[in-house]
Amino acid sequence: MLLSFLLVAAITSGGLALTYLISDEDPLMFRIASGCVIGSAMFGTLGFVVASIFGLTPMSAAVVFVVALSPLLLFRDLKRKKAFAADRNRAKNLVQGESFSRLWPFAYYAFFFLLFLFFFERAMFVRDGAIVTGGSNNLGDLPFHLGAIYSFTEGGNFPPINPNFDGAKFSYPFIADLITAYFVKLGADLRDAMLVQNIAWAFSLLVILERFVFKLAKDKLAARLAPFLLFFSGGLGFIWFFSDWAAQSQGFFEFLFALPRDYTIGPDMRWGNSLITLFLTQRSLLLGMPITLIVLGQLWRTFTQQKEENETRRKFRLSWTKFLIGLIAGMLPLIHLHSLFVLFVVTVFVFRRDQWATWFSFGIGVCLVAVPELIWSMSGSATRPSEFIGRHFGWDSGETNVIWFWIKNTGIFIPLIAAGIYLTHVARSDNEPKAEPVKKGKKSSKKRDEPSALIPHPSSLILFYVPFALLFVVSNLFKFAPWEWDNIKILIYWWVGSIPLVVY
Repeated sequence: MLLSFLLVAAITSGGLALTYLISDEDPLMFRIASGCVIGSAMFGTLGFVVASIFGLTPMSAAVVFVVALSPLLLFRDLKRKKAFAADRNRAKNLVQGESFSRLWPFAYYAFFFLLFLFFFERAMFVRDGAIVTGGSNNLGDLPFHLGAIYSFTEGGNFPPINPNFDGAKFSYPFIADLITAYFVKLGADLRDAMLVQNIAWAFSLLVILERFVFKLAKDKLAARLAPFLLFFSGGLGFIWFFSDWAAQSQGFFEFLFALPRDYTIGPDMRWGNSLITLFLTQRSLLLGMPITLIVLGQLWRTFTQQKEENETRRKFRLSWTKFLIGLIAGMLPLIHLHSLFVLFVVTVFVFRRDQWATWFSFGIGVCLVAVPELIWSMSGSATRPSEFIGRHFGWDSGETNVIWFWIKNTGIFIPLIAAGIYLTHVARSDNEPKAEPVKKGKKSSKKRDEPSALIPHPSSLILFYVPFALLFVVSNLFKFAPWEWDNIKILIYWWVGSIPLVVY
């Protein structure tokens, strides 16, 4: 366990250094969380290249670690070293003292840490020589992940071939499992490596989601509510839960610890709880989603930033910050391909022509990494595109009325979205400047056609939500995987993109 923790900490330190090339204003905790997932993505992608050439050996692992730690050289710059020291001092001041305002954040993060610890501890354990999982939804996914990991460590599966289809490229995003394989090759226990990684990525997702919602909603309480809406997502299953409890004679806790069925997913409920149906089973999403939210936060910042009216600024100038963000996003095809699709849809909608140089920089960064990965994974793959995309109405509603299906599966979440859009529209109207009468003989000092220097925040929030709403619509009209339920890999981003409006 200690070795796995030290390896994650080392990877995180390299990624943390890179955050100082992306932003000057984020707190240290966000930088650590971002460093964890960025460092993991960079380590896994570099590991794929190195192992494909030299094989997965302790020596190749050492080379990858050295390269992953190389961003720490950025702290040789005095300005960045001072920025890190300032962030560290601010973080230290926040935890000193015994006031409730300091105790509350600690209790908040401690709650989620313990939740992730006890939850992911049940993902895999060994009992009487058998590998066991505590989640029924993990019965198929866990053997797949173990097969991928052991194919790397024991089978020397490089360049990666799909373990289930001999001679076919491993098109399933495998970077998360490759990182675990590197840990095992360096002496870590497989279960410990998976556990530490899952907890680190889940906690990073918590912090990054909180920061993402704060950037959009500008409210700390709203940001703190956001992780609850994601990790405790579900529908009206609690109604059936209390109905079954009332119909039997056991006490509440006796019934709770011996549930007769799953009340979040089953024949009648298809959404499920995100922890049980997604983050426990799909390790690729657990790593891909926080990376995607980091990029989305940068897209939001670009979308709402001041328009450049100076003609000299409209000339092409490569934005190195957006180029680096593009490189990070470009690693998603082998981490979680559906996340890259989500970013593409959002980028198309929030693109602004007056910022073409910035968006070009971002696009170049994405293409430099994503295009080679896509070409590699698609050539020689056993996957047929015709099986992935097709018309399919209502997601996984079956014969159920679609409206009732979504109410049953998401509860009051969709009505809260509608309320959030309405209240945001009201806030937008209140923020619009009132027209002032011009006195006779005087001219207005404002030009009629002068563009607004900054897009009003409530208006931006609604516009930024449009691509997420579109993702919901298209996921109810088409399927993007052989099994239509896998559209949830896109729908979960609709859920996350809706959270800022729900808590606004």
